[in-house]
Amino acid sequence: MAVFLLPTLLATSAIASEDAKFFIHKPVLQRFKYNGIEGGASFTITPLDIERPLTVEQDELVDKYSRNDRVNLRKFGICYGLKDDPSMASMEYHACRVSSNEYEIGSETFDIKCRPGESLSISISLGLFAPEGLENTLERHGVVKVGATEVKATYSVLRTALDDGDRVSIDYDFADGGGSLLRDLYDGSKLTFPTNSRAISVAIGSTNDALRDEVAHASSVCK
Repeated sequence: MAVFLLPTLLATSAIASEDAKFFIHKPVLQRFKYNGIEGGASFTITPLDIERPLTVEQDELVDKYSRNDRVNLRKFGICYGLKDDPSMASMEYHACRVSSNEYEIGSETFDIKCRPGESLSISISLGLFAPEGLENTLERHGVVKVGATEVKATYSVLRTALDDGDRVSIDYDFADGGGSLLRDLYDGSKLTFPTNSRAISVAIGSTNDALRDEVAHASSVCK
């Protein structure tokens, strides 16, 4: 697990009651690899594709910058047009979603690393477009929830500004019991990860057998 040598920025907002919901999505970006020491896999995840209104602040940004700065508007979660819009005339600014023109499937990921037989050695990373309020933080403690079960974890957040929008990498290390999380995921359980702003949940959003087989393979190696 990399250590980020950045100053800790304290977030003032509490975890919101509504999670940011993501689903493990076909296709698998990288098949599970095991080199005799460490296993690793990477899956595409996608957020719920739902229509949401722009906030007052986003509306003001559209009014100010929409004529000449569409790329920077994306950093604030504002997209222009949907992939299935029939014409340019029907395109509008809106809160970004999976079906937005600027959104690419595969831009957000769920990564697992483990050392087989060592329950203390599993780590999970989420790579996302930055949710609102999520800032850099180091060595924060929380619990990953699996239904009524809670698993202790230490996590860190690295936020990076890119041309197509801010990204975050959230890395979780587990004190104990982390190796069972993949089995829980395969069984259909939703995993809810703590952050310093709002919780993030991940589940298998498909009954695709090949996808479930990938998770089962990862689970068999990491247990």
